[in-house]
Amino acid sequence: MFEHSDIPIRGGALHVVQARRPGRPLLVVHGGPDWDHSYLLPAVAALPDHGIRPLLFDLRGCGRSLRCADSRGYSVDAVVGDIVELLDALGLAQADVLGFSFGGVVAQALAAQQPGRIDRLVLASTAYPVPADTPPLPGRPELRALWRRIFDTEADPLTATRRLALETLELDVHRTEALEAARRLVGAVGFSGEWLSAVRQHGLAGRRGTLASLGALGARVRLVHGEYDARFAVEGARAAHQALPASTLCVVPGAGHLAYLDAPDEWQAALIEALN
Repeated sequence: MFEHSDIPIRGGALHVVQARRPGRPLLVVHGGPDWDHSYLLPAVAALPDHGIRPLLFDLRGCGRSLRCADSRGYSVDAVVGDIVELLDALGLAQADVLGFSFGGVVAQALAAQQPGRIDRLVLASTAYPVPADTPPLPGRPELRALWRRIFDTEADPLTATRRLALETLELDVHRTEALEAARRLVGAVGFSGEWLSAVRQHGLAGRRGTLASLGALGARVRLVHGEYDARFAVEGARAAHQALPASTLCVVPGAGHLAYLDAPDEWQAALIEALN
């Protein structure tokens, strides 16, 4: 159903996975960022049946894509540049874009820096810009504690990334019955530690999207968020939607951060609606 290829760009190549069926292109930007594209395949596997052709790729430093000799090469701006080069290499002047989790941060930066390359923008399970007077968003203290413990104490970046991914799964899925499938899926990810190492040295560099840049896209912005997302509280999605009145928001009921595993039918319906 999907075919793999390596697309040359400056500095190396991006590993790309495309649906074989023709359809409207959807560029999928994964999260992590030290994960690969594979964990999002179930989220988009049904789209070709609806005339949508998913294009997934491994971010620089991730999966089978290029590595940077200088850790300062791992930045949001650099990934935006990679996406522009990738679209050019694929002969796409414009595409729909789905940014999931950290991929949503990248997609928002793409909207700010290269809005003409985006048709419809779907932001899912991510952090959104919100008005300055938004009340503090609720958080899960156990998630913060687990993140800090592993980030601060696990010296090896690759080991830390893998632990962060696997040990937070009970918070990333809401339904207990979805947990085993999540463990199998995430356990098969080809993790790296490139971005974590860079963040420890320099922080996460790069320009971010804003309410103004998203607002300029008008009705082309669609938000999809799990009702019980422990990483990014649904209140953030609601605040962003309220500040972007032309946007649409679908809250996936009974779903956590990995909403497509918790509620696959509801997720698929929400995503298809967002892309129509």
